[in-house]
Amino acid sequence: MIKSRTQKLIVLIIILVFGVGLFLSVNFIKNQITQATHPEEDLSSYADKSLDMDAWSKIEHRFR
Repeated sequence: MIKSRTQKLIVLIIILVFGVGLFLSVNFIKNQITQATHPEEDLSSYADKSLDMDAWSKIEHRFR
């Protein structure tokens, strides 16, 4: 099917790069799912950050 040695090497390198990319993307998605299902911080700390009125006033001032 593939005749020359150079073509075989190129196909092998392409397959290797694809395999490594697939492994890294699956590993990344697995880590993201783990972080989403087991958060490290307590969710109550996010409420304090989202209600920072000083930051909101700075944003509001910017658009006036």
